[in-house]
Amino acid sequence: MAARAVQGAGGALLLAGALPALGALLGDARRGAVWWGTAGVVGAAVGPAAGGALTQAFDWRAIFIAQVPLAAAALVAAVRLPARPAEAGTTTAPGRERLAAGAALALVSAALVGALFLAVVLMIDGWGLAPIAAAAVVSALPAGALAAGPVASRSDPRAAVGGGIALVAGGLAAMALLPESSVPMLAAALALTGLGLGLAVAPLTAASLRGRSLVASGTWSVGARHAGLVLGLVLLAPLLAHDLEDTGARARLAGVATIVDAPLPIERKVEVGRGLERAIAEAPAGEVPDVGAALAGGTPEERPVLDGLRRDLEGLVELTITRGFRRAFGLCALLALAALVPAALLRRGTAP
Repeated sequence: MAARAVQGAGGALLLAGALPALGALLGDARRGAVWWGTAGVVGAAVGPAAGGALTQAFDWRAIFIAQVPLAAAALVAAVRLPARPAEAGTTTAPGRERLAAGAALALVSAALVGALFLAVVLMIDGWGLAPIAAAAVVSALPAGALAAGPVASRSDPRAAVGGGIALVAGGLAAMALLPESSVPMLAAALALTGLGLGLAVAPLTAASLRGRSLVASGTWSVGARHAGLVLGLVLLAPLLAHDLEDTGARARLAGVATIVDAPLPIERKVEVGRGLERAIAEAPAGEVPDVGAALAGGTPEERPVLDGLRRDLEGLVELTITRGFRRAFGLCALLALAALVPAALLRRGTAP
């Protein structure tokens, strides 16, 4: 945790300093701001997918090791910077607009906790997908964001912000209303969220950067986005923990009912029930119990019934876990909708 705090401090310095640095390297402050904002959107969207692929291929530590050569490459690039990059972006915008853009960015970032973190947790810990498979599904998010880029560049910024926020909220609401553990449905919802992200974030970032100093306005923009992420985690973690505990108790009762209804002798039902209780008790915290272990053995005549019971119980567990995420995804959708309020204060014609 201490190392992550140091990494976060370094990241904040890097992001704030990179904004004028990009303008100096590219010879155009506006172009540098566009690259800066695009890199932030793509990085936030691609990060979970890349992390899942690295975890599956190597180990979770690979997520951090892979960043070392990237940081080293950034140091090499920094050598090319002028000793004192010229400050650009000296136009002054109303303070209300910058505050509004920052508040909207914070709320959108808080909402994206659902798409960037909760969706991955649901797929890996809830549905049992391999990290690389979950990474492939989450790639629908950056794909949607990239697809929205050309549309955003040709749209009125206020319309792009409003429509993008609505799409983010719609995608998160779709995740909250998943009727079953369906990867295609979740991928479609992530793609919808990505489309909204690609539309809304660039104009909001541009509005948050309007100020006398690119370093100061970049720091404000970065701070707003990460404050939103912290807000989302603080609100969602206790809600999700409570809901999963509650749905776990319901799943246990539903599992008992499924075993009672199975066409097995009463002695076998009791044995299966005890085995299921052991599997639940022995499962590590935060992991789904191994239902199959409780249904091992049995006579050849019982095997078809036990196999069907295993499928029913596994489906019941997945459905229960999926429903346990509903309120968390729903809160994320509400946070996204709340961003429409400060976004309405942006001036018409705000351009990225």
